[in-house]
Amino acid sequence: METIIDLCDGAWLLDGFLPNEPLIPVYQKGPLPLPAVPEILARVPGSVHDDLLAAGLIPDWNDALNSNLGEWVNNRQWRYRRSVHVPDDWQGQAIVLCADGLDHSGGVYVDGQQVATFEGSLRRHEFILTPHLEAGRTSELSIVFDPSPRIAGGCGLTSTIDRIKPRFGYGWDWCMPLVNVGIWDSIALQGRG
Repeated sequence: METIIDLCDGAWLLDGFLPNEPLIPVYQKGPLPLPAVPEILARVPGSVHDDLLAAGLIPDWNDALNSNLGEWVNNRQWRYRRSVHVPDDWQGQAIVLCADGLDHSGGVYVDGQQVATFEGSLRRHEFILTPHLEAGRTSELSIVFDPSPRIAGGCGLTSTIDRIKPRFGYGWDWCMPLVNVGIWDSIALQGRG
């Protein structure tokens, strides 16, 4: 028997950090540093750019040269987080996080501990969270995205590309540089019996 908890809802929060700051608690005791970008509501599926625009933290990139004012977004690490409650009747089942659109790389955390990593914006990811989540308990789930990889846009040589990530987001003759980052497709917890 398989049961699903859809995580595409309004329960996600988003904040941004300078590169590697989310890893500081791994190396030292103490709280996470204050984020470089304060916590805002996030829409999942969606993108960091859309959430920052909705919160008034970046201007509309479609207006004049405003896209230049949002290029800093890809030089941050972004953390999506929310609480998840595992139902009591999932006792004895495998608990799997299924994500169809994580763009592009980063880590999955449960209650502040890294439990998995991922890479690849156009692939389905499945993470076995059974050792980290318990039936009948609420935990904090976080997905931390690395800064966007450096990839040549439309003017670069295809032979130099070693990552599967859409190149048009890096600038093309028909679009401005606006590199997607975030949870852009469905995400759910599955209990597999």
